[in-house]
Amino acid sequence: MKELLRIRHLQLRNSLSMREIERKSSAIMEKLVSLPSFRESKAILCYVNFGNEAITTGILEKALQQGKTVCVPATSFKEKTIQISRINSLADLEKKKSGLIEPKEIVAFPLGEIDLIIVPGVAFDKEGYRIGFGSGFYDKLLRKAPRKTIAIGLCFEQNLEERLPRQSHDAKMNMVITEKQAIECD
Repeated sequence: MKELLRIRHLQLRNSLSMREIERKSSAIMEKLVSLPSFRESKAILCYVNFGNEAITTGILEKALQQGKTVCVPATSFKEKTIQISRINSLADLEKKKSGLIEPKEIVAFPLGEIDLIIVPGVAFDKEGYRIGFGSGFYDKLLRKAPRKTIAIGLCFEQNLEERLPRQSHDAKMNMVITEKQAIECD
């Protein structure tokens, strides 16, 4: 069931033009940066967009301009884990063999000091659950995060479901933001 939903939502996302992705991503960013949880955060972990995901470079730049500690994921496909790496600018990033844009050098930062995690997903539901690419990277990371850490999922409205199938190991977001709405999931 999850695999079929993943395929369907990837097809929906891949049907968007770059102009639509940019427009929708801009609306998502405006909603996110206006939230108290973003404004008050001191240290954030934010994914760097890949493929047709909601674009996050503007979010990263805004956080850096505001003097926040900004971290991005460095992915270990072998261990199926995410390492948190601090960046000082977007120039600290490069495209890796995997196609992901990640830090040139890993500057480790403790998960316990992250206030806000901005999470990608292929699809989200209105209760805060998500379907990713199926490796469980973010579920593992979010389960280790302190309870005070806020997790916000970003997706396009067309990739929002009423309710997705879930398993006991699936992590729940505190909020899901699309270009049309910000849904509190607590």
